[in-house]
Amino acid sequence: MMELVTELITLIELANKKNVAFFPTYGTYFDELEIQRAEELLSAKLPNSYRWFLKCYGSGEILGDEIYSIYQRGNDYNLDDLLPGGDILYQNRITDNSSLKLSENDIIFLNSDFSETFFFKDQSIVVNETIYVSVDPKSKPIVYAKDFYDFLRKKLNEMMSF
Repeated sequence: MMELVTELITLIELANKKNVAFFPTYGTYFDELEIQRAEELLSAKLPNSYRWFLKCYGSGEILGDEIYSIYQRGNDYNLDDLLPGGDILYQNRITDNSSLKLSENDIIFLNSDFSETFFFKDQSIVVNETIYVSVDPKSKPIVYAKDFYDFLRKKLNEMMSF
């Protein structure tokens, strides 16, 4: 696990230097209580690999596409005070995503400028690390990555190859 984390930190730093991504410096951003509060409001458990991202980076962008995060700090996180933009709660509980034909329990964490919607499939019952991508509401979503670590590795490498 430590080797994977080291590889991702190096990859993120390289993507930042090449202006392909913008991630803050690796550190401590959200704590367990803040993530649990967001999960309560989402009515879903977030996958461990995404929780790692929230704890260690807090936010990030790949070619200007924001990875949804938590915008409010502390225990005051509630649906009445959500800010538009990349707040994961706002994007999954306030924004109308019905045209995407996803389950109400799917958790979207990125909508790209390439019409891709990346999400975790139904997190209401079992925590599922697998990441799906939908590129056309008429088509069935496909598996993109086995977890959020794999997503970051694939997406950053893909964008740096341009």
